[in-house]
Amino acid sequence: MNAFSKLVAIECRGTGVTVQNLQPGFVNTDILKVGNFIRRLGGYLVPTPQRYVRHAVDTIGVANNTTGYWVHGLKVRQSTSHI
Repeated sequence: MNAFSKLVAIECRGTGVTVQNLQPGFVNTDILKVGNFIRRLGGYLVPTPQRYVRHAVDTIGVANNTTGYWVHGLKVRQSTSHI
């Protein structure tokens, strides 16, 4: 998706359209009922939808490629740091 987003951004250059690749982590929604362990983490690790959206919207126009939530960004950096 990152490569596709970059291509769309190039295609839309100069049109006023902002293209952003958003790669979310877990968000505390009803679908997580199947994974009670993840849902119980809650708080900052697994934000509510409202908290996640608030943070993700703040990244519009700031980052082209983002997780939308700072804790998810830490997890992505941690998992890719050994590569």
